[in-house]
Amino acid sequence: MSNVFKYKGYIGSIETSIQDMCLHGKILFINDLVTYEAETPISLKLAFQKAVNDYIETCETLGKKPQYIEKAVQDKLQQDPLY
Repeated sequence: MSNVFKYKGYIGSIETSIQDMCLHGKILFINDLVTYEAETPISLKLAFQKAVNDYIETCETLGKKPQYIEKAVQDKLQQDPLY
């Protein structure tokens, strides 16, 4: 079982808000703040993928290079059983 989503080299958190009765998360290990939310785990995964695609597209539109997780961090995360 994984506590994060992975897509196109990005990792996204999975959080629960009991107060708001929703799921939410953010893209991890980048300096920009990119968040997403949904009501079910499957729709949260789709929202994460859409957020990644939107982030990449927005960076391209702005002429900015999208941030990616450094290779060393990716290797460490691959070794961690939580990821």
